[in-house]
Amino acid sequence: MLTGDIPPNQTIYIKNLNEKYKKEGLLPTSFRQGNPSAQETIPPHNILFIQNLPHEATSMMLQVLFQQYPGFREVRMIEAKPGIAFVEFEDDVQSSMAMQALQGFKITPQNPMAITYAKK
Repeated sequence: MLTGDIPPNQTIYIKNLNEKYKKEGLLPTSFRQGNPSAQETIPPHNILFIQNLPHEATSMMLQVLFQQYPGFREVRMIEAKPGIAFVEFEDDVQSSMAMQALQGFKITPQNPMAITYAKK
């Protein structure tokens, strides 16, 4: 096993994710879903819309990821619609920072997150 590899079915703890990216020269893969120009028509908002989540994703998993960014308020998941969530920040500047940092972050190897601003 290579250094830094995570064995399957192991719990990983995400702490200082941005520092890890900088230290190891890693960047999350960019991922867009649907119409590529759709995001440009939605103005910045303090609430992010998260898509392409695995069905087993929980609000606690997302909270661990997003709470490391300033201004984090809460995660809201819709039980009737697995695979999506809303994450609220204090303002649109703080939500933008989190969106840029976590865009394409893979919760599982098959599920890079697609993050856009929620519609007002």
